[in-house]
Amino acid sequence: MQPTLAIVAPAPGMIALNGRFAGEVSPGEALLAAVPLCGAVYLEYRPLVSGWLPMARRLVLSGGAPMAESLPDGVFAVFWPGNITEIELSPDEAHAEIAGTLPPEGTPCLLVRGSQRRLEIGGLSCELPRGAQLPSLNRLDGCIALTGEARDGQYLLLLTPDFSRQTGALQADEIGFESAQIVRALTSAGDPSGRCALERWQADAGGLRLLSSEAVWRDGGPRAPATADEAVQCAVDAALAGDIEDSARWFAPSARGRLSLEAIGNACDLCLPMKYGYPGGEPCVGLMQMDTERSAHVRPLFYRAEFTDGSWQITALELPAQSAFADP
Repeated sequence: MQPTLAIVAPAPGMIALNGRFAGEVSPGEALLAAVPLCGAVYLEYRPLVSGWLPMARRLVLSGGAPMAESLPDGVFAVFWPGNITEIELSPDEAHAEIAGTLPPEGTPCLLVRGSQRRLEIGGLSCELPRGAQLPSLNRLDGCIALTGEARDGQYLLLLTPDFSRQTGALQADEIGFESAQIVRALTSAGDPSGRCALERWQADAGGLRLLSSEAVWRDGGPRAPATADEAVQCAVDAALAGDIEDSARWFAPSARGRLSLEAIGNACDLCLPMKYGYPGGEPCVGLMQMDTERSAHVRPLFYRAEFTDGSWQITALELPAQSAFADP
């Protein structure tokens, strides 16, 4: 198949490849561009909104895909079946300094945007996660907690009462306070069943200390998969979480005891839908595994499933180029 780049960016922008306009990119919508089998590709991104800096990068192709060792800063590549490489661009934010105050006490601070986002408060400068907004200030027993919204959820910074030192940091989908010393952090596993990790942290003058971590359901119980793909995702994610009992219940009764997902733990870090489809059209989901800090690859996990008694049940699984996980 024709080698293709699927380019994504956090803000609307224009893309040029080797000096020629290739199209526009926007959040949630990739720009698909055909590329040669080998050689250098010069990629330019020019934002169409304020707050971001343009970027230009050189990618070296081999076999139609960028060589992982050649990926530059600001580029993350995911190699998909069908000779499609998703290129996620991370342009720097334009430098800006935003003076503000932290509710509810009106404590003055400065939010600095640029190659790194940080918060300056008192005599302290704290690094913030991507897309972080100004936080709120919470006084706990012996410490101060700053909590705010970020691009990928919420964040918490723990400071000494005199703002002289940062003693801890957390990121999660949701962060809240159980008491004046207990922080609750909820992080979704990303699977369709609604599985989450709930952590409880002790927050005091000594910093943050993990008290417990458990698997919970966002809706109080697992959601029923709406599609066969979702049923396979639920089974794989349960196996990756070490919940063999929950993994087994997504299989047809006749298949239980014959199907095993143990080997998948060595084959992937995440299970997800086939974002760009599969060339042969066979039903499958994707198994993503990190290769380097700037690249990952996706392999197809083929399956067969049937809709029985009001729910999807898996009857067969197979991972290409390795031993089958189920009898075909």
